[in-house]
Amino acid sequence: MKIAKSNAVNVNGGRFGANVRTRIDGTTKPHWGTDLYAEVNTPVYSIDDGVVVRIVNDHSPGQSNGPNDFGNFVEIETHLPNGNIKRILYAHLNSTNLVVGDSISSQTQIGLSGRTGNAKNVPNPHVHVQVKMNGIKVNPELFLEAEFDDLGSSINLPCN
Repeated sequence: MKIAKSNAVNVNGGRFGANVRTRIDGTTKPHWGTDLYAEVNTPVYSIDDGVVVRIVNDHSPGQSNGPNDFGNFVEIETHLPNGNIKRILYAHLNSTNLVVGDSISSQTQIGLSGRTGNAKNVPNPHVHVQVKMNGIKVNPELFLEAEFDDLGSSINLPCN
């Protein structure tokens, strides 16, 4: 597992943060997710148990409807024992077979990675993972079974 670079050299652009991507005019823009490198049509699995609460599955591979388009995605909601609600969104999928209301368990295949939405032409194919706790965007790296070095490679995952 590794973080996808947002261009040929910048791994930080694939990480969560308020000022991690630079526009052509030099200003920065936020990236509220983590981009996990995945060759196109790689199976994508859920991080957690939950219920599918939102799906978009109408994009053909390579299709985008604008700069803020996630393409095909699945969003899964988990109610935690402490009362918190976690939502995890998996974006830029080529396809999914799930439907809203499906209950899934951790490691359920939720779709195939792809190049949809604003990731249609990126140099590094990836799945954009976005996490919200009680509606607040938080760093997805906190919920992955891996830690990443400065180059975006996992440093503690047994099956790199």
